[in-house]
Amino acid sequence: MEKFFYELKLIYNKYKLLDSMKSDFNIFSQLLNPYDEVNLHSKFIYSILNDCKFKKEFMLNFLKTTGVISAEDVGPDDLKIIDVEKEKSFSNGRMDLFFSCIVKDKKYAIIIENKIFAGDQYEQMDRYIKFADEYSADVKKVFYLTLMGHAPSEDSASNLDRVNLISYNNEILNWIENCIKISAREPALREVLIQYADLLEKITGKDVDYTMDVTNFLLESPENFNMANSIQPAIIDAKTDLQMRFWKKLEESLDEMFRNFPGLNYRKPDRDEDLGPVNPWYSETIIKNFYYRAKKTSYYGIIYSLGQFKDIGELFLKFEYDRNWYLYYGLRLGIKNINTESKSYELLKNKLISKDYKFSDWWFGWKSVKANEKDINFTDMDPDLVYILMDYDRLDDLIEKITKEVENFIHIIVD
Repeated sequence: MEKFFYELKLIYNKYKLLDSMKSDFNIFSQLLNPYDEVNLHSKFIYSILNDCKFKKEFMLNFLKTTGVISAEDVGPDDLKIIDVEKEKSFSNGRMDLFFSCIVKDKKYAIIIENKIFAGDQYEQMDRYIKFADEYSADVKKVFYLTLMGHAPSEDSASNLDRVNLISYNNEILNWIENCIKISAREPALREVLIQYADLLEKITGKDVDYTMDVTNFLLESPENFNMANSIQPAIIDAKTDLQMRFWKKLEESLDEMFRNFPGLNYRKPDRDEDLGPVNPWYSETIIKNFYYRAKKTSYYGIIYSLGQFKDIGELFLKFEYDRNWYLYYGLRLGIKNINTESKSYELLKNKLISKDYKFSDWWFGWKSVKANEKDINFTDMDPDLVYILMDYDRLDDLIEKITKEVENFIHIIVD
């Protein structure tokens, strides 16, 4: 076992050194938000599929990489592009990306819903599935694209079997790597694709070369693979402990913060109080089940009642973690009925909009929680996040920053 970890650490240190020597310049992150699914990622994918020279090769490779086409004997000359659109409008909404083509006399229709930060709309994927069902094509696929391949909410997709999950971490990154090979003799295009691949590696926490080296090491012998496999339960226990450390400190800090609002009739519900099926408190059991992918552990966190607000009703502040959207906070809807028709509701909504809070069927104003300008991803445990969680001073600084943001949020509500 000692030799196993020694050799694994050598690989890790090799790529850590190589990483430190790389330039951190990236044209995409310099000009745009790296997580902007609309203005960066959807537009870039659209532009690739419209490239004047390689669009057939790129589109065909996308179909192969995502498993739509499995035949190896299909080439670019067998493909005819019919349509490529971004933000395609239809009677029940707007699709992020849509394209159709004919391959060997078979018509394909592809819908891509691109989700990095934006929340699901009610029955959104169901509407896309209905559009696909009514569209004339031999093969119709509805893709749900996220950073790590997460599923849409059940409110968005009533039949998850009809939704094809793809990720930037896997399919898109592999596709871009293939596009780099296809465009190898076009330096300008190739370098742009390389920069985009580097960006995807950064926002998904993946290093393709490092992953390949580790994979090869694990496949060198049954002993290497079995030792790696045997530590998975310990990794889950470690992730659970680190996450519990965060939640406990956050809860303590929020309890202290509420003392700054003596006039606020707030309360902290009991952990066993029935607030609906999607509002459980964090716990060691729930978090561990989350890592083991138990179905009923999609949402959990901390919740406070802020009391009754005139002409609106009882408002609830919640911190919630979800494997699809990571950590966020806001006013949770669906716990108690509130009056969304009142003037007070509209005034508060406008105040929150002016501070860049978002809205959905389940949230009356919400924001993602970040550490070092990145989403807090407990699922895959971003390396930067691990350093914070294991350093009590850095963790205290993060908790203080989050608490101050929430305090300002409550001032918006009560002032």
